[in-house]
Amino acid sequence: MNLLFVHILLALFASSAEPNFEQLAANYYFDNILTIKHPELKAAEFATKTDTANYSGILMTCKNWDEETRKAIYSKPIEQPKVLQFPKSDIKVKKIRKRSNRIKVYVLPRKQIGDSYFVEVMAYRRHRSIDYYFLEFNKQGRLIQICEKNEII
Repeated sequence: MNLLFVHILLALFASSAEPNFEQLAANYYFDNILTIKHPELKAAEFATKTDTANYSGILMTCKNWDEETRKAIYSKPIEQPKVLQFPKSDIKVKKIRKRSNRIKVYVLPRKQIGDSYFVEVMAYRRHRSIDYYFLEFNKQGRLIQICEKNEII
């Protein structure tokens, strides 16, 4: 009887744990976007903490948000940085160094909008471009859609 109770508690605890949306986004980016978009890369650099700067402006162009939702996106408080694990990848993944010319990948904290969670992944190439990827997840951590924006610098 006690063993059954422990199993039920463990199942409830495991099912109520929220997915790590930022890690899911980083893993998806390295598995499905980076190596396809940049097959010539031998290595990339990755920030192991989420970037807490607020870059919500580009997210606004991904969908036709109503005015109330726009205000909610901008007014969301900035979260504390989260520690991320290096994603598994076919290329080498290293910590970010300021002066290297490798592509640098940053993940921003999630933003909850309604029942969806948005995570931004930024890929910066020094003196070239910035690619922005907004990954939308449902509550269970399943990817719903991706919005890509680019900026030449």
